[in-house]
Amino acid sequence: MKIKIVQPLIFSIATATLAIAAEPAPEGADPKATTPPAPAKAAEDEVVATVDGDPIKRSEVNAAISQMMAQRGMPPNAIPAAQREMLVRNMIDDLVADKLVTKASSEIKVADADVDSEFAKIRKTFPGTDEDFAKQVTQAGLTLEKLKGDIRERTKKRTWLDGKIEGKFPIPSDKDAKDFYDKNPQHFEQPELVRASHILFLADKQATPAQITAAMKKAEGAIVRAKTEDFSKLAGELSEDPGSKTQGGDLNFFPRDGKMVEEFAAAAYKLKKGEVSSEPVRSQFGYHVIKVTDHKPAEKQPFDGVKPKIVDFLGREKKAAAINVVIDDLKKNAKVNVLIAPPQPPEKVATPPVSLPGEKPATETKPVRKPVEAVTPPVSAPVKPDKKKNAPVKQDNKKN
Repeated sequence: MKIKIVQPLIFSIATATLAIAAEPAPEGADPKATTPPAPAKAAEDEVVATVDGDPIKRSEVNAAISQMMAQRGMPPNAIPAAQREMLVRNMIDDLVADKLVTKASSEIKVADADVDSEFAKIRKTFPGTDEDFAKQVTQAGLTLEKLKGDIRERTKKRTWLDGKIEGKFPIPSDKDAKDFYDKNPQHFEQPELVRASHILFLADKQATPAQITAAMKKAEGAIVRAKTEDFSKLAGELSEDPGSKTQGGDLNFFPRDGKMVEEFAAAAYKLKKGEVSSEPVRSQFGYHVIKVTDHKPAEKQPFDGVKPKIVDFLGREKKAAAINVVIDDLKKNAKVNVLIAPPQPPEKVATPPVSLPGEKPATETKPVRKPVEAVTPPVSAPVKPDKKKNAPVKQDNKKN
């Protein structure tokens, strides 16, 4: 089911911050880097808006954008330049709302047990030991206590908002769900899906001939071992993709078109379930060994199977609309000033991502023999982004 709703920043999940540590560098960058070079301090300290005199700095906006991109499994600089300005304005609007709700919910009390319960849920989403989890938190620039503090603040805001909107929006009925199902058949056409795992050996375009050949030989060795050993254990032992090795190299399900780059999908879809690629697959990141672990044929999802998801989606839409009313009321009673110019209307020309998956390096040193050519980004590499807000941020009339 393709239905998706973007929640307000005030409902953003704390775990999204942790994903930043696992992001790959864009093409042409240091593969060990997880974020683009820091802007000049003067730009980071720039005040872009004020809320009752409380400043919002550009550094806060950049951090929020990085978090949002991490939720989508994309590096922060994958945003097309033509869309960046619009996204900045939308994020400022979200930060204004976040500050207003933070202030309004300051008296809400959250029990330690509730924080611990939410923390436990987040912990379960990360495989590995407690030590592995703590390292992920540290790499994201947090501590376990800071993470729990973020959970407490998020819970306070959610509790306050839930109290404000309680009974203010209708609960979707089965009839509402059926109407949506009948009017939006495109959302329920499940395409053919393949699930694949991979083992990556890094060798970007700055690699020397010796490094490239060494990576290829390691991939060939992994293919030989995969014939008699468990692939997921091999990925955990050998893969140099931090975003997937802790998952046993699993990339989850993906369609032939739309999510992965065309070349990777084509390569994976040639394999049968349980089959491992017979030769290394080359990409701008290095060499990949791919194994297809599952396959689902195309089908139309029956209504009974998707009804709970539709009801949940419609309910969240109505809840989001009710929250927007509350936010608008808060803005009317606050002094909000946005200090940057409105963005220019975006051009109608499609702009590719900064890191263009599948683009062949202009000068690439070839190994002794040519391997199978296909482009397969690591699991955390850019995929097609979800559409977010397309309209400019509205400049609210504020009381002085």
